[in-house]
Amino acid sequence: MAWTRTGRHFLALDPAHLWQVLADLSRLPEWNPAVAAMAPASGNRGSARAGDEYRFVPRPPVAGGLIGAVHARTAPPVRVTEAEPAAALAWRQAQPGGGMLVRWTLREYRGGTVLEQRVSADGPVAVAAAGAAAAPIAADFALNAARLYALVAAAETGDGPPVLPAPRSGLKTVIAGGTGFLGRRLAADLLTRGHDVVLLTRRPDPALPFRQTVWDGRTAGAWVSELDDSEPDDSEPGDSRSSGASGPDAAAGARRRVAVVNLAGRLVDVRPTPANIAELRRSRVEPTRALAEASRRHPVDLWIQGSTTALYGDAGETAVTEDSPLPATDGAPRGASGGPRALEQMTGVAVPWEAAADAADAGTRYTLRTSIVLDRGCPAFDRLALLGRAGLGRVGTGRQWFSWIHVDDWLAVVRTMLGLTDGAALPEGPVIAAAPEPVRNEDLMDVLRGALAPGALRRLGARTPEPLLRAGAAVLRTDPELALTGRHTTSRVLADAGFRFEHPSLRAALQDILE
Repeated sequence: MAWTRTGRHFLALDPAHLWQVLADLSRLPEWNPAVAAMAPASGNRGSARAGDEYRFVPRPPVAGGLIGAVHARTAPPVRVTEAEPAAALAWRQAQPGGGMLVRWTLREYRGGTVLEQRVSADGPVAVAAAGAAAAPIAADFALNAARLYALVAAAETGDGPPVLPAPRSGLKTVIAGGTGFLGRRLAADLLTRGHDVVLLTRRPDPALPFRQTVWDGRTAGAWVSELDDSEPDDSEPGDSRSSGASGPDAAAGARRRVAVVNLAGRLVDVRPTPANIAELRRSRVEPTRALAEASRRHPVDLWIQGSTTALYGDAGETAVTEDSPLPATDGAPRGASGGPRALEQMTGVAVPWEAAADAADAGTRYTLRTSIVLDRGCPAFDRLALLGRAGLGRVGTGRQWFSWIHVDDWLAVVRTMLGLTDGAALPEGPVIAAAPEPVRNEDLMDVLRGALAPGALRRLGARTPEPLLRAGAAVLRTDPELALTGRHTTSRVLADAGFRFEHPSLRAALQDILE
């Protein structure tokens, strides 16, 4: 019996500089909030060596203080099992019949480092207790990597200057809706690649390792200055904030590229009542109008307007690309050709969201129509994973199409839009973020059940008839159409540009996520 979670993240730092903070295990609580303390038994801080022991106190999200205190009193010390400078570090805590192991590896890659974290537990006690220590340590690895990056980038080495990240593109990205799942992942991806990131948020979260600016999502307030393209007054050549860009503007330090990524909007997992639909629409349109007004004061180089493939409504058997027309009439019956049927809670929300960005002043504009994003922690994926663990089979007829994208590919699409992918460029306009291989709902549930359901439940495959789903949706206060409708969406734009998906097939994508 074993439990494992693996994560990988790129950081624009060389392995040697990254090692200076990573290998000092006493600093682990500074970049992983699931660790309350990691105190060396010898009392000496510094790079860990094989055989060193530490007093480990976990801080799980539930009852952290109590569990941490009990753990500190009863558990044996952590022992470092591997320490290869700038390459690999591992530590293990023994438990009856097994234990927990955390291992980090560093691989130099394209001017930076790919950091891999593998957290595993073996033995009946360790696996049963994984939720108290191992799972929290493994969770939110991208955010933890961003915290680690910030520590290393600010570190002092002796009397010398700070350790600085790799040269940057001169890009500043302002993310609205940046505290949501996709916003946090994008911010972590850009920050650790050496770019300037700022989140617009109503309620700043001090636990996030990003600069945050308060806005109300409705009016153009003081936050508008974040769209200013001038360099900070105290930026000097070689400073970690300097652009690294080329050209006369960069040479003079006069300006930098500014991009807006608009992901603001309430989660759609609500009952499709008129009041809820109006709130879904308002939560998207008002922030977009405020951003557009700000851009007219400070024109931006690039605008990425968030949207969703749900705007195509219930598309049936229609194969949808960026060239497909949008469904025009809410509630209209599907035509003889099987064309899309508009849904007010989908088309009626996404179309005005996109339209509100028409007033923005931006040099280049994209509309990012995102399908279901797959990754742990993503609300839609977590809901699907629950169904898979319960051994459930197809929903309704099971014939509805399910379009999806792995979070790594979604991030790669956004980087390409931002001009951060060498030799790749996309034309302005709509871009569908969906893997090239949509699947039927029945196939999706088969794969999820096979990957997640235990024992006999894996063979159960109990179907969920439409009436039962609608009744359950009413109890859970969610929208049954999220499961009963579907879209076969793929991107003609990405295909024409030669974009290569790292995870084109569902089974392999889920294997990567669930490893």
